[in-house]
Amino acid sequence: MTLVTEKGYTILKVEKALGVVKNMLYQWKEVVEKEKFGITLLEDERAQFKILCKEEKTIRLEKKILKKLRLISSDQFNMAFNYIIWIVLRPVIY
Repeated sequence: MTLVTEKGYTILKVEKALGVVKNMLYQWKEVVEKEKFGITLLEDERAQFKILCKEEKTIRLEKKILKKLRLISSDQFNMAFNYIIWIVLRPVIY
C-alpha cells in the first residue's frame, strides 16, 4: 500500500506489477486511510459501539411510546375535565 499512498502509484499499476486483485487493493487503501485519520475501531470498541447502537434504538422506541402515552393521557384528561365541567355547570345552566 506504500506504493499507492506514499509513492503515488495508481491502483492499476500496482495491480499489474504485483498481480494482486484490484478490489483487494482498494480495500487495503481504505483501511490504511482510515487508520491514518484514526477512524478504525478496536474489537472491544466495535462491540461497545454495537451495544450503544442497540441501546439508542431501544431509547428511541421508548421515547416514541411515551409520546403516544402522553397523547392518550392528555385526551383522557381533557375528556374527564370536560365531564367534570359539564357536571358542575349543568345545575347552573338549568
